[in-house]
Amino acid sequence: MLPPPAPALPHSFIYNLIKNIFCLAMVCCFLCVFSARSGQDSSCHGKAVGQKAPLWLRAHFQALLFSLGCQIQRHCGKVLLLGLLLFGALAVGLRVASIETDIERLWVEVGSRVSHELRYTKEKLGEEAAYTSQMLIQTPKEEGENILSQEALLLHLRAAVAASRVQVSHYGKSWDLNKLCYKSGVPIIENGMIERMIEKLFPCVIVSPLDCFWEGAQLQGGSAYLPDRPNIQWTNLDPVQLMEELGQFTSLDGFREMLDKAQVGQAYMERPCLDPTDPECPESAPNKQRKQNPDISLELTGGCYGFSKKFMHWQEELILGGLVKNSQGTLQSAEALQTMFLLMSPRQLYEHFKDDYEIHDINWNEEKATAILEAWQRKFVELAQQSVPQNSSQNIHAFSTTTLNDIMKSFSDVSVIRVAGGYLLMVRTPVSHTIGLAMFSSL
Repeated sequence: MLPPPAPALPHSFIYNLIKNIFCLAMVCCFLCVFSARSGQDSSCHGKAVGQKAPLWLRAHFQALLFSLGCQIQRHCGKVLLLGLLLFGALAVGLRVASIETDIERLWVEVGSRVSHELRYTKEKLGEEAAYTSQMLIQTPKEEGENILSQEALLLHLRAAVAASRVQVSHYGKSWDLNKLCYKSGVPIIENGMIERMIEKLFPCVIVSPLDCFWEGAQLQGGSAYLPDRPNIQWTNLDPVQLMEELGQFTSLDGFREMLDKAQVGQAYMERPCLDPTDPECPESAPNKQRKQNPDISLELTGGCYGFSKKFMHWQEELILGGLVKNSQGTLQSAEALQTMFLLMSPRQLYEHFKDDYEIHDINWNEEKATAILEAWQRKFVELAQQSVPQNSSQNIHAFSTTTLNDIMKSFSDVSVIRVAGGYLLMVRTPVSHTIGLAMFSSL
């Protein structure tokens, strides 16, 4: 049989227990005051030596505190009620409290030059005019190891291609990098069919050391179709040849002139291949016929170029870290590789698709654009880090503005249980220490 349940404690017992605790505290305070006064009296009668001022201050302060404790003990109910009312009044402000997680507001000093420049940029270009950068950084596991090797760049290519193929499904639509990335500006052409084809082919702005090689074209996801030829992608796209073929259907003199001014040329088709044995490596690559691996340090010296050699020059400091050069300025080694994917801001994405027929049925707004960008950035970090094998000699680190904000918010979450436990510990510890010190001093 189960033992009978323990009887509930009567209210009188709980009241007497609280009263005894108060009395014990008062006795300890009295003993502490008595010890201070006896020390002062002993000093005055010549039975003790030392400074009189500290004893006098201690005796009077403890007498005041003892008097205050007596008053609180006589009116304990009123004091408790007043304390609860005061605590409740102060707690009302917690309803409107907000924790700041904006990096710009946390780190940029108010009134500094940086804050003035940021305010000027927002005033001239708008609050949401700037693009967002998603970074992919590769470092060797062994400190000091040279990362300028074919193996390291092929691994970087593998991670960057995996990151560029990220797709998310939101609101019944599929969103990939080609829809979300920042583009320098798609030209307007009178022929609607050719304009749509060029819009699909127009490359994203991706800052990468892979742009020094033909493999940089693999990061671009745009594609188009023309009759009697394979699917057009940047890996097989020669803009000069394409303009000649499209010129048979419409006048492209203005567009051809723009390509010439931007010094696009043959784009990636005339750049060396990281892996000349790759079957897709074009015949126009300078090292295709000889099957000779490129000189990585020499190719990366001076930086790389995007699809436009005039307007897209990626300096060495943007794509490499820990640079070491010889006396002639040629790269000897580096300790990090960096690729940056530029995405549109939520405002830009909203403006870009607000008149698109494909999204007319989802009540398109800026909040949905923000949700799509954040979902893509989270998946970008996840897939980029999963693309590298466990036994690799390199580390891949993926960063995005959304994951940084997620980290800030996770560390800023307030746990009610932890806060309440902390307050209880703060209250319990001083009381126990005070009683212990009082009993020790009375002895």
